[in-house]
Amino acid sequence: MNKNESALTGRRLAIIAYTGTAAFAPLRLLRRRYRHCLILVQVPPYWIAVDSVIGRISYAVLDLQGVGEYLIALHGLGYRCQVARTRPVTVRRWRPMPLTCVEVVKRTLGMDDLGVWTPYQLFRRIKRTN
Repeated sequence: MNKNESALTGRRLAIIAYTGTAAFAPLRLLRRRYRHCLILVQVPPYWIAVDSVIGRISYAVLDLQGVGEYLIALHGLGYRCQVARTRPVTVRRWRPMPLTCVEVVKRTLGMDDLGVWTPYQLFRRIKRTN
């Protein structure tokens, strides 16, 4: 494994942001303040923001100043943030799961937890493991 490959498989700092706004009506049944989530992952010297909403996944590459402005904007919109670390990539069994915002965050973090379906469950799981 060369230096570039080892840099890609290590643990990275991540920020998960949760919000209570829901663009899709059935999501309003979820816990208030935890109806949607997105993730920012540090890939020095940049941060990558991944946001999965109904029908699309959007990505943004931010520098340090850009991530600061992004987090300030999220805070202004009422998002709650949580810090976590990614896990090294391992071979997992294939499991058919719906591609929700929670599943995108779990896969980005390297989590393999079938019991986590909602943003609040994700928040509690990360809080418990950190």
